[in-house]
Amino acid sequence: MSTIKSLLRKKFNNIVLDATQKAQRKYGFDMTQKEGAYSNTHNNEADAFKHAYMTWHLAWYYGDQKAKELGDKHENETPNAPYGERNMDLWNNAMGREIAYEMKWKLGEDYDLLGDDWASEYASKKIYEKMQKGELITNPNDKRKYENLELELLTENDRIYSDGEFRNFNEKVKALRMSKYMD
Repeated sequence: MSTIKSLLRKKFNNIVLDATQKAQRKYGFDMTQKEGAYSNTHNNEADAFKHAYMTWHLAWYYGDQKAKELGDKHENETPNAPYGERNMDLWNNAMGREIAYEMKWKLGEDYDLLGDDWASEYASKKIYEKMQKGELITNPNDKRKYENLELELLTENDRIYSDGEFRNFNEKVKALRMSKYMD
């Protein structure tokens, strides 16, 4: 790895760790170092947050495909990692990409005008909410399997809208969506 890539990676790792520590202070999730863990952000809620935030950040700024590519590359750097840890990380990476997708969809074309601090705070809140609902894997012994997680997000054409979302469409869009739905 070149010196520049190494420095950029270190800077990115610091951004993710800083966001994790800031969220931990705000929300109080588990950041204690477990026996056998190499840090206080390994195999716990902080680890889950860190992975979701990392891939949210990548997806937010560079797109879903690049986020998946870089997240998978990161996991492949430790090919001998225990299955449970790898599964946990891949699952939480997917959750981070999903949050970026949801935020962009909800905010529309102007999502990038809202500022980095706002986006980071909002994403941190969404990640924590998913953690509280049990949607993140916070323990490598969790029995859910990444392979069963839907790997690709639905496109706008595949998406089924809630009643509240549907009511907000204009009549033309409602007719198009209803026609597709009825097919």
